[in-house]
Amino acid sequence: MMRKNLARYALLVALAMALSWLESMIPLPGLLPGMKVGLANLVVVFALYRMSPRDAASISLVRVLLASAAFGSAYSFAYSLVGAALSLAVMAGLKYLFYSLSGAYSALFGLYFIERYGNTLTFSPGGVISAEMAAKYNGLLLGIAFAMLIGFGVKAGMFPMHAWLPTAHPVAPAPASAVLSAVIVKAGVLAVVRVVYYIFGVSFLGGSWVQYAWMSLTLATVFMGSMLAYREPVLKKRLAYSTVSQLSYILFGLSVMDKEAVTGSLLHVLCHSFIKAALFLCAGGIIFRTGKTRVEELRGIGKEMPATIWCYTIASLGLIGIPPMGGFVSKWYLAVGALGAGISWFSWIGPVVLLVSALLTAGYLLPVVVLGFFPGEDACPGGWEKKEPSLLMRIPIFVLTLLSVVAGLFPGPVVDYLSRIIEKII
Repeated sequence: MMRKNLARYALLVALAMALSWLESMIPLPGLLPGMKVGLANLVVVFALYRMSPRDAASISLVRVLLASAAFGSAYSFAYSLVGAALSLAVMAGLKYLFYSLSGAYSALFGLYFIERYGNTLTFSPGGVISAEMAAKYNGLLLGIAFAMLIGFGVKAGMFPMHAWLPTAHPVAPAPASAVLSAVIVKAGVLAVVRVVYYIFGVSFLGGSWVQYAWMSLTLATVFMGSMLAYREPVLKKRLAYSTVSQLSYILFGLSVMDKEAVTGSLLHVLCHSFIKAALFLCAGGIIFRTGKTRVEELRGIGKEMPATIWCYTIASLGLIGIPPMGGFVSKWYLAVGALGAGISWFSWIGPVVLLVSALLTAGYLLPVVVLGFFPGEDACPGGWEKKEPSLLMRIPIFVLTLLSVVAGLFPGPVVDYLSRIIEKII
């Protein structure tokens, strides 16, 4: 039976790759050259849907072939989830796949109009929309800009397209979660930067309803993500909701369209990557050595894994925004930029939301530290057994934690580099 299923999936992979090649050869009048219809995507989705959890662990070859079929990072991560022999992992992978496809097609839809109404398809600082087109098709182009922001916002976990993140993280391996939170979701941020500052431009979007709606969504996501993380008992899912919130710190800074706010936003991309990767690897080490996944189960974990929990503590302080950590510097630029931008009530409500979110961040990260280092005298009468992960597992955690501190102590070179870039686009 297993061989029959494996042959079936291999046939579907071959069909998907053939359709992908065929689509690239079919001329599509009126659309961008080389645009794919998506038939191969549907075949891949069907293949995954038909996969049973029991079979999933035995089809690694098929997953590698699928991931190499040039369908994008959404597929690659989805297949890493499918690799676990759990129905939850399969459904999480599919959910991520569907959300990513929806966002990608929304953004692709916008590119058709850019090709029609823009001066060029080459990214240009300040935008590619001419003043004549901006005046003639103002409403249409603003709607297209908003659709593209929502589409790429899926990858960055922005409300209302954020639900895939807290579903995917708990069932993914810790290294996959670390890479997803630190790197992959930043692709959505990069795409948003390109859309706002290199396609439409600040002069076109600044002061429009698109800017105000986008800022509202980012602030709602910051608060909502922090509140959901505060209420979540599962450690990795708590960190996933935290990622939702922290990514919208970045998007909020970009939506302000102020030099200091954008500097803080891009600096937070770097700082958050170091911090959140360290936190997810700490969570992975805890799960690997103890099998515990819920926060209330971690009483005394600081006695059992002191080095790991100290790294978790330092990284948590960085995410909260305590000086001299990198998170403090980036959030300082975000708050100062928002206050100085003079955008109606957003100039003060933005920093207020960021401050409330920082307090909530302390509320959902520090209980692990308190329970871990101060379990109570009667928590373990027989003494605590050391359960530190191997040195090979601890080295990446140490390095990432150190980088999060260095980013806060010496932010000057990075800020100077970012400032030179921002001068060209604002």
